Amino acid sequence: MVLNALKAQHQVYSGCLEEPEGVRERDGVTVVGFGCSARMLTKDRKNIATKVEEFCRKNRIEIVITHRYKPCDIVSKIGKSYTFKKKIAVFHGRGEFDRLGRKLFARYALRSWQLVAVSDAVKENMLGAFCGFRRDQIRVIYNALNLSAVKEQQFSKEKARELLNIPKNEFVMGSIGRLVPNKGYLFLLKALSNIEFKGKLVLIGDGRQRGELEASALALGIHDKVIFAGNVDQAYRFVKAFDLFVLPSIEEAFGMVLLEAIAGEVPAIGSDAGGIPEVLGDNALLARAGTTNPWG
Repeated sequence: MVLNALKAQHQVYSGCLEEPEGVRERDGVTVVGFGCSARMLTKDRKNIATKVEEFCRKNRIEIVITHRYKPCDIVSKIGKSYTFKKKIAVFHGRGEFDRLGRKLFARYALRSWQLVAVSDAVKENMLGAFCGFRRDQIRVIYNALNLSAVKEQQFSKEKARELLNIPKNEFVMGSIGRLVPNKGYLFLLKALSNIEFKGKLVLIGDGRQRGELEASALALGIHDKVIFAGNVDQAYRFVKAFDLFVLPSIEEAFGMVLLEAIAGEVPAIGSDAGGIPEVLGDNALLARAGTTNPWG
């Protein structure tokens, strides 16, 4: 949506560091691939910066917008040899500047940048990271989605349940996310084992904690109530399979999946972690993060 708005007045390119090298059109946007491997992004950012600088010079790029730390670091390396009219860095997570090296980078490389945080929670975390950021240097711009497009692509409740092999008449609590500790799913399983839960919990996603979660569901005696659906392509299309969407994260910068649930008109609850309260609003039902007795 942002790119489409900018295209009305500017020539806009979307640079993707890990895309194969070359320029291509995708969904009406000019995508530039720089062909960078994961190793290059970690060990060889100077050469990547050279590639980016060559493209910027050739196309007379005046404004650059980066997302997350590594692209910001790469663009900062060409700042002395190529001058942008404006440099904007968008940060999507809390803890981006926990490391000492990143704190020093922020103090000396980002003083002239305009910074964007995707939630107030991210902004406050950045301000408290001792990086020398000024409060007026960071603007909060929430993540967004194309509501009409998402609603159009979401499956009906019946179709979503059929595809996920979920009984039609079962009460279903569901969540979409990586199965990793900071998503709080272990606490959710333990909380459900403490109540007389008569429905199904469906977790869409995968990750390094899956084995632990499956073992915990078995040990807690609720394995017959939990469905591990694994990774599902375009998972947001399946949210209407749920009667209730839950996001029990211990750490969450924003919670894009909550917007997708809301788009599907599915009631949503979440923990009080990070940016979740900002997404759900003042009247939301929030659980205490990282506890098996969230309202106790």
